[in-house]
Amino acid sequence: MLCGGELTGRNSVAYGDVYFHKFSEFPESARISVSYCEHLRICPQGYTCCTTEMEENFANISKMEFDNSLRESSLSVQGLLFTQNRNFDRYFLDLLNKSEQILMDTFPNLYGELYTQNDGKIFRDLYIELRQYYRGSGVNLEEALTEFWSHLLESVFKTQNSQFTFSYEYLDCLAKQYDQLKPFGDIPREMKLKATRAFIAARSFVQGLGAAADIVRKVTQTFLLYANPNIVPFGK
Repeated sequence: MLCGGELTGRNSVAYGDVYFHKFSEFPESARISVSYCEHLRICPQGYTCCTTEMEENFANISKMEFDNSLRESSLSVQGLLFTQNRNFDRYFLDLLNKSEQILMDTFPNLYGELYTQNDGKIFRDLYIELRQYYRGSGVNLEEALTEFWSHLLESVFKTQNSQFTFSYEYLDCLAKQYDQLKPFGDIPREMKLKATRAFIAARSFVQGLGAAADIVRKVTQTFLLYANPNIVPFGK
């Protein structure tokens, strides 16, 4: 409500001062002008200090201030979400890198020949697939973990029986008997359970933060485009 009702000279001057503060080109003599207006769309009709031009100017500046406030709030929320996304991503990848490094440092001492013969390829391939899964690729996490233990079994078997040569069919048959043989006890099952839970939660969380920031941007942009057909989209 800009002005309206029963206006005194003091009220009119007050409203005129507000307008004059917003629009310096407004003629000072008009600040105390009170007239009867029935064509106004926002201001109450009747005796008022508000003219059609004043009403339009006030409406435009109110709209502009609201749009700017919406932009600032949206950018603030987006920035917060992007920061959380970046921080968590760095934290999780750092944990993954440290885990790989510890594994690479430990296995040569525990499984010297097994490790050196494969040059750690089995382990590096596992971490490559873990990173790809975390990044949102189509890697099947459970299959990747199952294949890791199958390849590890094959390598252990070949190393412990290095005096023999085994055909591809024989080794493939050995891999298929993995669940029955259980050469590593319950460790593969426990690892698969824990790793699957951790990676699914981590990937969902980091993707959720990224999606949330994008949703805020698109919703704000859609609102501004709907309210202002000629506005230039931001953050595009």
